[in-house]
Amino acid sequence: MIGAKAAKVQNGSDGFKDGNGTGLILGYEFARPVGYDGSVSIEVELLKSGNAAVDPASSFLSGGAVGEWDADITNVFFAYRSPGTVYFKGKLGFQRSQVQLKIPGFSSESDDASMAWGAGLGLRLGEWGLIEAEYSTGTATNDIGLISVNAVATF
Repeated sequence: MIGAKAAKVQNGSDGFKDGNGTGLILGYEFARPVGYDGSVSIEVELLKSGNAAVDPASSFLSGGAVGEWDADITNVFFAYRSPGTVYFKGKLGFQRSQVQLKIPGFSSESDDASMAWGAGLGLRLGEWGLIEAEYSTGTATNDIGLISVNAVATF
């Protein structure tokens, strides 16, 4: 499988506004049905967020200055999709996030890795495609969450 991802990128730290991100999904769906004829796949998501604002009123780092943050995110998930045209998706795996913070006179970078999970709903478009809406998050100190829409071609 190969697909595109558009996401709202959330940083759980105070003062960090949501950013927008785009990415690529690469995966392999195993042929053997699992649990009530559902399917299992392994998926790699590569995502880059654009610059998002750091709110000077609530960020402990900004000292009143306006700043920006962005993130590079790599997710590796085992995903389960229930059978049917409209389906449930659950996923469990690993998230690596690299967050860059830029404030005038100060910059910082945080690289973090953690367990991750996600859930969503999808629509099968015949044998060749999927449209999905999902939420995923990691458990590390970077606290990155994604609300995303995926368009995936399967072959």
